[in-house]
Amino acid sequence: MISISVQKSADGIGLRLNQLSKDLNQLPAQTTAKMKELTPIKTGNARRHTQLKNKTTIKADYEYATALDNGHSQQAPIGMTKPLFVWLKNKTDLIILRKG
Repeated sequence: MISISVQKSADGIGLRLNQLSKDLNQLPAQTTAKMKELTPIKTGNARRHTQLKNKTTIKADYEYATALDNGHSQQAPIGMTKPLFVWLKNKTDLIILRKG
């Protein structure tokens, strides 16, 4: 009879993958917070109604979300999603390179 046991060694890959998983799991909530920060504020309605749904989807649940994202506010003349995507790319790059 032959018996073979396969075990993961302490090579650091498992630790790195665990940290990467933790960082990526936090990303939706961080991205939602950044989206709220980028959303113009007049009455606070837009920020209050920007929420994370199903742990993966940011929903801007107010009638004028598209108008704001199209730049119809002096506070966000290029909208919110363009700068959000730049921020998100930088953030994911930092996570992957393990600098943030």
